[in-house]
Formats: sequence, C-alpha cells, structure tokens
Amino acid sequence: MKFSTLLFGRLRNRTLAFFLFTGLTPTLLISAYLLVKVRTDLLENVMQTQRHSIETIRNAVSHHLMSYERGLLTLGEEMDVQSLEPERMARAMSQFLFLSDLFYNVFFFDLEGMLLWAEYKDRYQGNRYLLGKNVLTQEQEDFDDIKENLLQLKKTGQNLRLWWTDPQQQRTYLQIMTPVYSFEDPATLIGMLSARIRLKSFELEEMLSFYPLAAGEYLVIADLEGSVFVELGKVADRPLRRLRFVSEEERLDERTVGSGRFTIEGNEHLISFSAIAGFDLFIAIGQPYDQVVAFLRHLLNSLAVQILLAVILVVLLGVYFSDHLSAPILALVEGINRVGAGDTSHRITIARDDELGQASAAFNTMASNLQRQRFLESIWKRTWRERD
Repeated sequence: MKFSTLLFGRLRNRTLAFFLFTGLTPTLLISAYLLVKVRTDLLENVMQTQRHSIETIRNAVSHHLMSYERGLLTLGEEMDVQSLEPERMARAMSQFLFLSDLFYNVFFFDLEGMLLWAEYKDRYQGNRYLLGKNVLTQEQEDFDDIKENLLQLKKTGQNLRLWWTDPQQQRTYLQIMTPVYSFEDPATLIGMLSARIRLKSFELEEMLSFYPLAAGEYLVIADLEGSVFVELGKVADRPLRRLRFVSEEERLDERTVGSGRFTIEGNEHLISFSAIAGFDLFIAIGQPYDQVVAFLRHLLNSLAVQILLAVILVVLLGVYFSDHLSAPILALVEGINRVGAGDTSHRITIARDDELGQASAAFNTMASNLQRQRFLESIWKRTWRERD
C-alpha cells in the first residue's frame, strides 16, 4: 500500500489533514504578510523620521550660518569699521568676535588688497605680520583664494563664501566675505571684510545638541568633497574623516532629502542626507542597519513562538474535531461490516442528535429488522423441518 494511500486514505487522517491545512495556511500567510509589512513600515518610518530631522536641522544650520553672515554685514555698516582707523576697527572687530561663537578671525582689506586690520579670537595671530601690506602682491598660495575673491567682490559687490584650508593647522574653514561701503556715500565700495568660521568647533556641536537623536543615530556635517566637520554619535569604531554619497560629477539636490542603505567600513547603515543650501555642505543622519532591524528580529522571534503555539493549537483542534466527526462515521462503517458478516445483534451507541445520530438510529432500526426477519426465518425453517 502506498504511503499516500495509508496517510490520506483513512477518513480520520483526511479530516485531520483538512483541519491542519485550513488552520495553518491562513496563519502562515498572515504571519508572512505581517512580517513583510512591519519590515517595510519600520524602514519607511525610520527614513521618514530621519528626513524630518534633516529638514529641521538643515534649516537651522543654514539660518545659523546666514545669521553670522548677516552679522558680518552689520559689522561692515558700523562707523568704527567704515572710519578705516585701526584702533576703532580693532575695537569693533574684537567685539564682533566676542559675540560670534563660530568666527575664528576677521580681516579688513581695502580695494587695493591692503590688509588694514586683522583680529583673532585666540592666541594664534596668523597673518597679522601682513598688516599694512598688499595681499595681491604676495606669492603665498594661502592668498590665492583671497586674491581671486577680492577681485570678484570688487566687480559684483555681493557676498562670497569659500572653503579655506590652513596649511599650518591642517584645518578647513568656511570663509565669508562681505562688502563694506562708505559711510558718506553708501554706493561707494571702500573695502571687504573677510571672516572664517570653524565648523569643527564645540559651539556648533553645542547648537546641534538641542536636536536630540534617536538611540543609535548619528549626525554628520561635511563639505561636498566629503571632509567631515561635525560627527555627533558613533558612526564607526574610529572618528570619521570622510563621507561621500555622490561622485564628484554629481551634486546633491538642496531641495530634497535622499535616503538609502550604504556601507561604511564594512557595516551597512540606513542614512538620509541633504545639501545645506548656499554653503556647499551636506548633512547626514544615519543608523546602523543592524540596530534598525533589531526590533524586527525581536518581532520575528515573537512571531515564531506565536506560529508554534498556533500550530500546536491547530493540531489539537484538528485531532479533536477529526475524532469528533469521524468517530460516528467509523462506528457506522464498522457496524455495517459486522451486520454484513452476519452479526445482526450489533448496535451502535447513539451519542448525538445530528444527522450522524439519525444515521446511527436508522442503522440500529435496520439491524433490528434484519435480526427479527432472521429470527422469523429460522422459526419458519425449523417448523418446516419438523413437519417433514
């Protein structure tokens, strides 16, 4: 006999298989759907939260840096600066640096490129030795950007922003240049203020600390070349120096926020990022992918336990209902076989009032009639034998 016939050829086994199939199939399908749905929604919610945080922090950083730029413009409107007198300029510029957390220094150049005054926030005095000298005639590479942008500002009269790397300190600064106009004739350009911002500073990190991150998240601010200025939270085992999401030929869209899965030092991360408009910076908020799906793994374990309990429950119910449904039928089949073999005295116990109970009662009636007929037949035969 084939195994399939042995397994499914019996009514009890078929009934049990039916209950297992109808009970387990929806359970497994619903569990698989919930797993995929929860995973998709979890990743989407994490990225949506990251995008919302990026938009908020991006706007805050942009407005914060622009406020410093406006402060530099306001400095250029002060009479002490417009007077071009060193003592008055020094007083105004020193007060400006005291009130501005991020600015590292501030220079004043006239239209000929002469450095009229330089003020520093700390002990490092940098290029103060160039006071009274024309930077346009200097051969140091440090002044190439200043030369170029001073000439451009003389032509356009518009604010300029550029990145400057100090060759001695190996630090990169954001340099902002604003025009200074004459107090007597506001239409006459008399010079340029140039100030440098230390993005990799405690002040900026302190400002960003007011925007709390979720557990395991980190925040990174870098320039478009990938140089990291701010790293809040732990991205890797060691401090991150460079981070890029696009090639040099591409540019980040300042109006949208990108999201995706990226590999950093061999580990996969879920990261959202966007450019900070006007400052050639980008901001990124990320989280290790393993931490994101840790909740999913916990849910999967719980789901596996629930599926196991559901399987046990379905098996128990299947056994119970298969016995409950098949037992009367099997008893009826056994009774038919015994009556067919000549045992007309066999009766089936009636334990239910449904159709199976009625069938059992009809069988008992049939067996009783057969027994009576057989009894009458035996009497008739015995009577005829006695006459003969």
